Amino acid sequence: MTPTPQDALLNEFISYYNSDELELFIHDNLEEQADESAERMVHILGDRAVEVASLMREMAADPAHPFYRTICKRTMYDWDEDQDSWAKFQQLAQRVSDGITKATSG
Repeated sequence: MTPTPQDALLNEFISYYNSDELELFIHDNLEEQADESAERMVHILGDRAVEVASLMREMAADPAHPFYRTICKRTMYDWDEDQDSWAKFQQLAQRVSDGITKATSG
């Protein structure tokens, strides 16, 4: 059974962007990680990955977004703790969204 876009995105963050893993690449390889996340979302969700792209854009525009707060809690990483972390989340969200859009606009 295919997961919902929200479940797939939450699982992606728990698996690849948790506080233990994030420090390994947040400063040097965030773009590469984002590209891989976009590929995984398209592979898992197909055309429904566009819903993840939309959700990522919404969260990047609003740190009070309920799903964004869920991601912070479940990954034990507060992306809006400081301006640099929030900027990194916005970069990640934009890159994942753009990758999904490019892959699904075929």
